[in-house]
Amino acid sequence: MKRILVLSIICCIHTILKGQSDTNVDLFIHAESDAQTMSLGGNGTALTGTASSVFYNSAQIGLSEKKLSMQYSYSPWQRSNYTKKKLWLHQVSGFSRLNKRQGILAGIRYVQLNDILLTDENGDSIGKLHSYGMEINIGYAIMLFKKISAGITTRYYRLCQNVYNKNLFAADLSLFYSHKENSFYFWQAGCQLSNIGKKSLPLKIQYGLSGGCHSDHHLLMLTAGMTHMEAFLGYNHFANVGIKYTYNNYLTLRCGYRSGNKSKELYSYVALGGGVTFFNLCFDTSYKFTSSKSLNYKEWLLSLSYNL
Repeated sequence: MKRILVLSIICCIHTILKGQSDTNVDLFIHAESDAQTMSLGGNGTALTGTASSVFYNSAQIGLSEKKLSMQYSYSPWQRSNYTKKKLWLHQVSGFSRLNKRQGILAGIRYVQLNDILLTDENGDSIGKLHSYGMEINIGYAIMLFKKISAGITTRYYRLCQNVYNKNLFAADLSLFYSHKENSFYFWQAGCQLSNIGKKSLPLKIQYGLSGGCHSDHHLLMLTAGMTHMEAFLGYNHFANVGIKYTYNNYLTLRCGYRSGNKSKELYSYVALGGGVTFFNLCFDTSYKFTSSKSLNYKEWLLSLSYNL
């Protein structure tokens, strides 16, 4: 009976994914929002709450021990796809705790795309169109029980390109579980259903686990997760794993891997990264190693965050 129930749930999820993908918009769907997540393989659903949780799992903030966090991230945008002009992705995000059980989150992504040359009927130039993509996220998190929290995120997406504007709205639902009763071991689990809407961005389901051990000066954490989504290139599955080591809450080293699909031009990658914490400021960086055919070839990401 349990097997039948599990198979039914999987079939329902597959049907939803197949049925909702009615747009060709996925500008930011593969972009990591911060260096920490990129260097762990790209799935941040089961990590401790950070300023970028609004992009991965807003529910994390319901169990966060921090009161406030803000972050700015900066990276090149699909460098291998553009040769004339360097494009950059800017991301700003953060959260604030309202009380011991609730918190609010916000995040913005913006990328300036290649300029479009406009011409008249005779083919003469009449100016340029500055095309861009933008995504605005607002989230809310609440602790349901001592170890379980839930979150909801609303998303506005705008693409301005080729004298054509696309405006879309969507929502995310998420859950997060954290077990930290033992002073030495810990483990966490999270899941998020993203881009829910009648006419929204491609639907995406992410879930993952993280766990490890820590002492007075050392912390070691392992992560693993899965992502299922419907994009303009078809129905896709990705797996990811990562490892993190932190010394004395000051120096952090990370390594991660995410699987890909060459037939759909979504390539696997290995990422290395690290970070330094000085008082309440954190500086993190990450670099991807992937195929030279990938749009993410030679991609790196820098993140600067403030935590209170």
